[in-house]
Amino acid sequence: MKPSFSTPLSIDYNSFQELIEELLEKNDYKTAMLMKQNYGLLMSFEPEETVQCHHFNIDIWQENFRSEMFSIYPERKI
Repeated sequence: MKPSFSTPLSIDYNSFQELIEELLEKNDYKTAMLMKQNYGLLMSFEPEETVQCHHFNIDIWQENFRSEMFSIYPERKI
C-alpha cells in the first residue's frame, strides 16, 4: 500500500536525472548512487501515469542499480 501524503510533492525528475549525471561526471559516485537510490524510492511512490511518463520500471531499475553499484564498488558484491 502506498502512503498518502497530505501535501502533494512536486518533483522535477528530469532535473533529478541531470543532477545524477553531473555527479557521475565529477566522479562523485557515492553521492550519485545515493541520489539514484532516492530517485528509485521516490518514483516507486508515484502514480502510474508519472511512472509511465518517465519510463520507470522498478525491476529494471533495481537490476541496473545493483549492476552499477557493483561495478563501482566490486568489494560489495556478495
